[in-house]
Amino acid sequence: MRPAKTTPLATTVALAGIMLVAACAPQRPVPWRQTLPNPDVAAPLPEAPKGPPKAALLLPLSGPSEAIGQDLMDAAQMALFDAGENQLELLPFDTGSEPEGAMAAARAAVASGADVIIGPLFARSTTAITPIANQANVEVLSLSNDSSVARPGVWVLGLQPEEQVERVVRFAAQNGIGRAAALAPADAYGEKAVQAFRQAAATSGLEPVGIATYPPSDSTPSDAVGRIARALGVVPSDGQRPATPPPPGGAVLL
Repeated sequence: MRPAKTTPLATTVALAGIMLVAACAPQRPVPWRQTLPNPDVAAPLPEAPKGPPKAALLLPLSGPSEAIGQDLMDAAQMALFDAGENQLELLPFDTGSEPEGAMAAARAAVASGADVIIGPLFARSTTAITPIANQANVEVLSLSNDSSVARPGVWVLGLQPEEQVERVVRFAAQNGIGRAAALAPADAYGEKAVQAFRQAAATSGLEPVGIATYPPSDSTPSDAVGRIARALGVVPSDGQRPATPPPPGGAVLL
Protein backbone atom coordinates (compact mmCIF):
# COMPACT_ATOMS: atom_id res chain seq x y z
CA MET A 1 0.00 0.00 0.00
CA ARG A 2 1.41 3.38 -0.90
CA PRO A 3 1.95 5.88 1.93
CA ALA A 4 -0.88 8.30 2.63
CA LYS A 5 -0.48 11.89 1.53
CA THR A 6 0.39 14.15 4.44
CA THR A 7 -2.00 17.07 4.77
CA PRO A 8 -0.95 20.53 6.04
CA LEU A 9 -2.93 19.88 9.22
CA ALA A 10 -1.08 16.62 9.88
CA THR A 11 2.25 18.36 9.22
CA THR A 12 1.38 21.13 11.66
CA VAL A 13 0.40 18.64 14.38
CA ALA A 14 3.61 16.65 13.87
CA LEU A 15 5.79 19.76 14.04
CA ALA A 16 3.99 20.95 17.16
CA GLY A 17 4.60 17.60 18.82
CA ILE A 18 8.31 17.68 17.96
CA MET A 19 8.63 21.22 19.31
CA LEU A 20 6.84 20.24 22.54
CA VAL A 21 9.14 17.28 23.12
CA ALA A 22 12.17 19.44 22.44
CA ALA A 23 10.96 22.10 24.88
CA CYS A 24 10.37 19.56 27.64
CA ALA A 25 13.71 17.79 27.20
CA PRO A 26 16.39 18.68 29.80
CA GLN A 27 18.83 21.21 28.46
CA ARG A 28 22.51 21.16 29.39
CA PRO A 29 24.45 24.40 28.89
CA VAL A 30 27.52 24.03 26.70
CA PRO A 31 29.31 27.41 26.94
CA TRP A 32 32.26 26.48 24.76
CA ARG A 33 30.06 25.68 21.76
CA GLN A 34 28.56 28.74 20.22
CA THR A 35 26.91 28.96 16.84
CA LEU A 36 27.83 32.22 15.17
CA PRO A 37 26.00 33.55 12.14
CA ASN A 38 27.76 32.94 8.85
CA PRO A 39 27.68 36.12 6.78
CA ASP A 40 28.26 34.09 3.59
CA VAL A 41 25.05 32.06 4.02
CA ALA A 42 21.80 33.85 3.33
CA ALA A 43 19.10 33.45 5.91
CA PRO A 44 16.21 31.28 4.67
CA LEU A 45 13.07 33.15 3.72
CA PRO A 46 10.08 32.54 5.97
CA GLU A 47 7.50 30.20 4.49
CA ALA A 48 4.23 31.66 3.35
CA PRO A 49 1.42 30.88 5.77
CA LYS A 50 -0.58 27.81 4.77
CA GLY A 51 -4.34 27.67 4.95
CA PRO A 52 -6.43 24.81 6.31
CA PRO A 53 -6.47 21.51 4.40
CA LYS A 54 -8.89 21.32 1.51
CA ALA A 55 -11.52 18.58 1.33
CA ALA A 56 -13.37 18.15 -1.95
CA LEU A 57 -16.96 17.01 -1.46
CA LEU A 58 -18.25 15.07 -4.49
CA LEU A 59 -22.05 14.76 -4.37
CA PRO A 60 -24.95 14.39 -6.84
CA LEU A 61 -26.27 17.95 -6.58
CA SER A 62 -28.26 17.56 -9.81
CA GLY A 63 -30.14 14.77 -11.52
CA PRO A 64 -32.31 11.99 -10.05
CA SER A 65 -30.35 11.81 -6.78
CA GLU A 66 -30.25 15.56 -6.19
CA ALA A 67 -32.31 15.35 -2.98
CA ILE A 68 -29.90 12.85 -1.40
CA GLY A 69 -26.90 14.92 -2.46
CA GLN A 70 -28.40 18.07 -0.98
CA ASP A 71 -29.12 16.32 2.33
CA LEU A 72 -25.50 15.17 2.49
CA MET A 73 -24.34 18.68 1.60
CA ASP A 74 -26.38 20.16 4.44
CA ALA A 75 -24.95 17.58 6.85
CA ALA A 76 -21.40 18.40 5.74
CA GLN A 77 -21.96 22.11 6.28
CA MET A 78 -23.34 21.47 9.76
CA ALA A 79 -20.31 19.33 10.61
CA LEU A 80 -17.99 22.04 9.29
CA PHE A 81 -19.76 24.64 11.42
CA ASP A 82 -19.29 22.48 14.54
CA ALA A 83 -15.61 21.87 13.78
CA GLY A 84 -14.83 25.47 12.88
CA GLU A 85 -14.26 26.86 9.41
CA ASN A 86 -10.55 27.39 10.11
CA GLN A 87 -10.02 23.64 10.55
CA LEU A 88 -11.03 22.62 7.03
CA GLU A 89 -11.89 24.19 3.70
CA LEU A 90 -14.80 22.40 2.03
CA LEU A 91 -14.93 22.41 -1.78
CA PRO A 92 -18.25 21.02 -3.12
CA PHE A 93 -18.45 19.58 -6.65
CA ASP A 94 -21.51 18.27 -8.48
CA THR A 95 -21.12 14.72 -9.82
CA GLY A 96 -24.62 14.23 -11.16
CA SER A 97 -25.74 10.60 -11.10
CA GLU A 98 -23.34 9.14 -13.66
CA PRO A 99 -19.65 8.15 -13.46
CA GLU A 100 -18.72 10.66 -16.17
CA GLY A 101 -19.89 13.52 -13.98
CA ALA A 102 -17.92 12.13 -11.04
CA MET A 103 -14.75 11.95 -13.15
CA ALA A 104 -15.13 15.58 -14.21
CA ALA A 105 -15.70 16.59 -10.59
CA ALA A 106 -12.64 14.63 -9.44
CA ARG A 107 -10.43 16.35 -12.03
CA ALA A 108 -11.74 19.73 -10.89
CA ALA A 109 -11.08 18.79 -7.27
CA VAL A 110 -7.49 17.79 -8.00
CA ALA A 111 -6.95 20.99 -9.98
CA SER A 112 -8.26 22.97 -7.00
CA GLY A 113 -5.57 21.49 -4.76
CA ALA A 114 -7.77 19.16 -2.72
CA ASP A 115 -5.92 17.20 -0.05
CA VAL A 116 -8.68 14.59 0.24
CA ILE A 117 -11.85 13.68 -1.65
CA ILE A 118 -15.03 12.92 0.31
CA GLY A 119 -17.42 11.02 -1.95
CA PRO A 120 -18.70 10.22 -4.43
CA LEU A 121 -21.95 8.59 -3.37
CA PHE A 122 -22.23 5.70 -5.83
CA ALA A 123 -20.00 2.66 -6.26
CA ARG A 124 -19.62 3.07 -10.04
CA SER A 125 -18.57 6.67 -9.61
CA THR A 126 -16.04 5.71 -6.93
CA THR A 127 -14.48 3.16 -9.27
CA ALA A 128 -14.38 5.74 -12.07
CA ILE A 129 -12.50 8.40 -10.05
CA THR A 130 -10.04 6.02 -8.38
CA PRO A 131 -7.34 6.26 -11.12
CA ILE A 132 -7.64 10.07 -11.14
CA ALA A 133 -7.21 10.29 -7.38
CA ASN A 134 -4.39 7.74 -7.29
CA GLN A 135 -2.44 9.57 -9.97
CA ALA A 136 -2.71 12.80 -7.98
CA ASN A 137 -1.92 10.99 -4.68
CA VAL A 138 -5.21 12.16 -3.17
CA GLU A 139 -7.04 9.89 -0.75
CA VAL A 140 -10.73 9.08 -1.33
CA LEU A 141 -13.33 8.63 1.41
CA SER A 142 -16.21 7.19 -0.60
CA LEU A 143 -19.78 7.48 0.67
CA SER A 144 -20.77 4.29 -1.13
CA ASN A 145 -22.06 1.27 0.78
CA ASP A 146 -20.36 -1.19 -1.57
CA SER A 147 -17.21 -2.49 0.10
CA SER A 148 -15.96 -4.02 -3.16
CA VAL A 149 -14.81 -0.58 -4.41
CA ALA A 150 -12.29 -0.21 -1.59
CA ARG A 151 -8.69 -0.02 -2.76
CA PRO A 152 -5.36 1.25 -1.38
CA GLY A 153 -6.08 4.93 -0.91
CA VAL A 154 -9.86 4.45 -1.23
CA TRP A 155 -11.96 3.89 1.90
CA VAL A 156 -15.70 3.15 2.01
CA LEU A 157 -17.66 5.06 4.66
CA GLY A 158 -21.23 4.07 3.76
CA LEU A 159 -23.22 1.66 5.90
CA GLN A 160 -22.82 -1.84 4.54
CA PRO A 161 -26.05 -3.76 3.81
CA GLU A 162 -24.45 -6.89 5.26
CA GLU A 163 -23.99 -5.16 8.63
CA GLN A 164 -27.51 -3.71 8.67
CA VAL A 165 -29.27 -6.95 7.74
CA GLU A 166 -27.23 -9.07 10.14
CA ARG A 167 -28.10 -6.80 13.08
CA VAL A 168 -31.82 -6.75 12.24
CA VAL A 169 -32.03 -10.53 11.86
CA ARG A 170 -30.01 -11.16 15.03
CA PHE A 171 -32.22 -8.76 16.99
CA ALA A 172 -35.35 -10.46 15.66
CA ALA A 173 -34.11 -13.93 16.61
CA GLN A 174 -33.17 -12.76 20.10
CA ASN A 175 -36.70 -11.43 20.58
CA GLY A 176 -38.57 -14.58 19.66
CA ILE A 177 -39.11 -14.10 15.94
CA GLY A 178 -39.05 -17.50 14.27
CA ARG A 179 -39.92 -16.82 10.62
CA ALA A 180 -38.82 -13.95 8.39
CA ALA A 181 -39.03 -12.74 4.81
CA ALA A 182 -36.96 -10.26 2.82
CA LEU A 183 -38.13 -7.44 0.57
CA ALA A 184 -35.35 -5.79 -1.43
CA PRO A 185 -34.83 -3.67 -4.57
CA ALA A 186 -33.70 -5.51 -7.69
CA ASP A 187 -30.29 -3.92 -7.88
CA ALA A 188 -26.76 -4.47 -6.60
CA TYR A 189 -27.65 -3.21 -3.13
CA GLY A 190 -30.68 -5.50 -2.96
CA GLU A 191 -28.63 -8.47 -4.10
CA LYS A 192 -26.16 -7.93 -1.28
CA ALA A 193 -29.01 -7.48 1.21
CA VAL A 194 -30.71 -10.72 0.14
CA GLN A 195 -27.46 -12.66 0.34
CA ALA A 196 -26.82 -11.22 3.80
CA PHE A 197 -30.37 -12.16 4.83
CA ARG A 198 -29.87 -15.78 3.85
CA GLN A 199 -26.56 -15.99 5.72
CA ALA A 200 -27.85 -14.21 8.82
CA ALA A 201 -31.01 -16.35 8.92
CA ALA A 202 -28.96 -19.54 8.78
CA THR A 203 -26.67 -18.31 11.56
CA SER A 204 -29.48 -17.04 13.80
CA GLY A 205 -31.82 -20.00 13.34
CA LEU A 206 -34.54 -17.97 11.62
CA GLU A 207 -36.67 -19.66 8.97
CA PRO A 208 -36.52 -17.64 5.71
CA VAL A 209 -39.99 -18.14 4.24
CA GLY A 210 -39.85 -15.73 1.32
CA ILE A 211 -37.79 -13.29 -0.70
CA ALA A 212 -39.30 -10.75 -3.07
CA THR A 213 -37.64 -8.06 -5.15
CA TYR A 214 -39.04 -5.01 -6.89
CA PRO A 215 -37.77 -2.43 -9.42
CA PRO A 216 -35.75 0.26 -7.65
CA SER A 217 -37.85 2.94 -9.35
CA ASP A 218 -41.06 1.53 -7.85
CA SER A 219 -41.88 3.65 -4.80
CA THR A 220 -44.92 1.51 -3.88
CA PRO A 221 -43.94 -2.15 -4.43
CA SER A 222 -47.37 -3.50 -3.51
CA ASP A 223 -47.02 -6.61 -5.67
CA ALA A 224 -43.79 -7.64 -3.95
CA VAL A 225 -45.30 -6.94 -0.53
CA GLY A 226 -48.27 -9.10 -1.43
CA ARG A 227 -46.03 -11.99 -2.41
CA ILE A 228 -44.22 -11.73 0.91
CA ALA A 229 -47.46 -11.56 2.88
CA ARG A 230 -48.78 -14.68 1.16
CA ALA A 231 -45.49 -16.51 1.74
CA LEU A 232 -45.77 -15.72 5.45
CA GLY A 233 -49.39 -16.85 5.54
CA VAL A 234 -50.52 -13.46 6.80
CA VAL A 235 -52.73 -12.96 3.72
CA PRO A 236 -54.49 -15.89 1.96
CA SER A 237 -53.38 -16.74 -1.55
CA ASP A 238 -56.61 -15.36 -3.04
CA GLY A 239 -56.06 -12.07 -1.25
CA GLN A 240 -59.82 -11.64 -0.67
CA ARG A 241 -60.40 -12.80 2.90
CA PRO A 242 -59.21 -10.92 5.98
CA ALA A 243 -55.73 -11.62 7.28
CA THR A 244 -55.46 -14.75 9.41
CA PRO A 245 -53.15 -15.39 12.37
CA PRO A 246 -49.72 -16.70 11.43
CA PRO A 247 -49.34 -20.48 11.35
CA PRO A 248 -47.66 -22.33 14.22
CA GLY A 249 -43.91 -22.14 14.51
CA GLY A 250 -43.22 -18.80 16.08
CA ALA A 251 -43.88 -15.15 15.51
CA VAL A 252 -43.54 -13.58 12.09
CA LEU A 253 -41.26 -10.74 11.02
CA LEU A 254 -42.15 -8.92 7.80
